[in-house]
Amino acid sequence: MTLETSFQTNFELIIKLIEVIIWPVTLFLILFLFRKSFVGAFHRLGTLKVDSSGIAFSFEKELEKAKATFEIVKPEEMSKGKSGLEIETSEKETPFQQLMTIKESMENAVIDLAKEEGISVTNKNALFLCDALEAKGIITKQKSELTKSLLKVVNLASKNITAAQIQEIKTMYNAL
Repeated sequence: MTLETSFQTNFELIIKLIEVIIWPVTLFLILFLFRKSFVGAFHRLGTLKVDSSGIAFSFEKELEKAKATFEIVKPEEMSKGKSGLEIETSEKETPFQQLMTIKESMENAVIDLAKEEGISVTNKNALFLCDALEAKGIITKQKSELTKSLLKVVNLASKNITAAQIQEIKTMYNAL
């Protein structure tokens, strides 16, 4: 009887140990298996601010990366292709509203071009469509990379975007 009781006690202790360590081990395995994705996400964030008002992400790194991409290709080289992307936003709008106007215009321009070229746009985002347009030779690799870079920036922006940041985005947008 003592052997059975001892075995049962040991078995219960093992079960309790497993209950205690299962979630930390699971979390560690998830982080380990998806470490490249997590590292990439944190690099794209720029800075992370946590305070009583909540969590705020900044997209300065992505904006700087986009500016560097645009500096490689001179605007004169880009303006040779057909572009109907020039946009004027109202100065009465907030910077975030101006950003949303630019984002909508960019996405619509990519979608319209894809439709004109017979590419299915159903359930496809603008980044995917840029790749499809490039693959068909409709837009150059440079124009595709610039458009995707700018789309990533506008997708990461928050409501706290500054007027100076929106001006940089407008400059890049109008260069397309």
